[in-house]
Amino acid sequence: DERRRALSTASGVCSAWRTPAQILLFREVSIKSQSGYDSFISSIFMSPILADAVLSLAVIFEPRIWTRGPTLPLQPLFFAHAVSECPNLRILDIVLRPGMRSEDIVLNDIAIGYLTEGPSITTLRYSSQDQNSHFLSQLLSSIPTIQHLYLSGTAPDMPPPPYCLLPAPVSLHTLRLELREDPTAEFLDWLLALTQSVQSLRELEFGF
Repeated sequence: DERRRALSTASGVCSAWRTPAQILLFREVSIKSQSGYDSFISSIFMSPILADAVLSLAVIFEPRIWTRGPTLPLQPLFFAHAVSECPNLRILDIVLRPGMRSEDIVLNDIAIGYLTEGPSITTLRYSSQDQNSHFLSQLLSSIPTIQHLYLSGTAPDMPPPPYCLLPAPVSLHTLRLELREDPTAEFLDWLLALTQSVQSLRELEFGF
């Protein structure tokens, strides 16, 4: 947008402006490819203060057919590593493009470790065109600090074992559903079991 273009221009004016402008630019980061991840990691390696500046991270997972030329889709392990490198990250925005199945995005033990030991993320926005909720259930199980959850796209099914055997370990304050169809009662029971037990929910919204 215009603000980001202005900050990008300012960062190149002189060395005195570079770091303050970059800090503002890195408050919101978007990664949608393996090369985007490489660029982000290179930037925070050269200037660690930029990792501290990241408050919001948007990640887009695309099927291979969507990428152009040598560009490779972002892999789940590197997504989790990028999250772990941002100690002040509070908002995580996940988009699964059409054709990207959530069972194709599986977090291994290393990736789960990155998320479990990572920042205290409080807001998750998750958009998917696939009913499979494996990736979503892994995220919720790995980041129990989530308080505000926004789901859009296709209504997710019950997660597979072992995640369905225990309630989602999140105490939600906000739940917003912008789904094309109603989620199943079983999924909502799983998602809200802990939330109901501690009576933490303050806001429930349904969008159409």
